[in-house]
Amino acid sequence: MALVLVPVAADRLDAMWPHVEGLIRKALARSGKDTPEEMRAAIAKKERQLWLAWERGVGAEAVAVTGISEHALMRVAVIYICIGRQREYWIEFLAKLEDWARAEGCRRIEALARPGLEKVLKGYRKTHVMLEKAL
Repeated sequence: MALVLVPVAADRLDAMWPHVEGLIRKALARSGKDTPEEMRAAIAKKERQLWLAWERGVGAEAVAVTGISEHALMRVAVIYICIGRQREYWIEFLAKLEDWARAEGCRRIEALARPGLEKVLKGYRKTHVMLEKAL
């Protein structure tokens, strides 16, 4: 299994979208904040990044959507969506998202997560319903 950052080129996003839309729709249904169409538009405009835990011959086992938030004192990477099947096989890829965030100049990464994930995301701490980790 590999972690893949989907290039924003329209043809690549068009090719990948059918593989991830269901998982994205499921994640967004929990929050009730955005639609899959809005998330896709944000990815197409490079406001968000689409990541896949891709298993050859199987497809997308997990999907993450990230973004960078600019603040007066620091840049913060935000994991807006992280959802998939068989978490034990892809949860280690969070370290690669952290590496990407550091490379982008972020000093913190935040995960807007459902309750219970604080037990799985080692090094993150629960602050309300947001988990965050200093980079």
